[in-house]
Amino acid sequence: MLPVIIFLGFILFIDLYSYFGLRAFFIENKTIFNRIYLASVVVGVIGLITMFTMFASGGGNQTMWQNGIVGLAFSIIVAKLLMTSFFLVEDILRAFLWLFQSAANFRVAEFISRAYIWGLLALIVGGFSLTLVNYGIWIGKYHYKVHHKTIYYDNLPDAFDGFKVAQLSDQHLGTFDRKSKVKKGLELLQNEQPDLIVSTGDMVNN
Repeated sequence: MLPVIIFLGFILFIDLYSYFGLRAFFIENKTIFNRIYLASVVVGVIGLITMFTMFASGGGNQTMWQNGIVGLAFSIIVAKLLMTSFFLVEDILRAFLWLFQSAANFRVAEFISRAYIWGLLALIVGGFSLTLVNYGIWIGKYHYKVHHKTIYYDNLPDAFDGFKVAQLSDQHLGTFDRKSKVKKGLELLQNEQPDLIVSTGDMVNN
């Protein structure tokens, strides 16, 4: 139970930290910002509840809806974590600057307030990660690729000349929810006509 409480506490921390960091950036559009951020919190909560429910039931075959909401919530958490990191670094720098100014007995107000460019950079990085993760969740997971590598060994017996090994990597089987797409991946494997198939993980998600 304690790990769950620590995890939820961490999620709450990055949620609040990123909120106050972004709120200063959207001070002129506070109402719209609050609504959008509240929507992200709601999606995050639904995603966490769905995830814990899936874990409690043994994590069997997830539906597209379950994968989608959990993936979206995860991508939002990652984006907020990245933005929190930016704001945390900025606050540390501001604290050092404040201490320096206090010791030197002078003030530069514009250095103490949050920098516009810093907030913009945090927003860009968070938005990029949000887009990238969701692309992987919805589209990229079915972009199977075949890489051909010829391996040479001086002491390899002649019987292994032309021996073909197919290595499967990063299946993440719990993510797949469309059998037709998985079938395409298996057909790519069968078309290679390997002599040996090896799986090197990750086979499952959780």
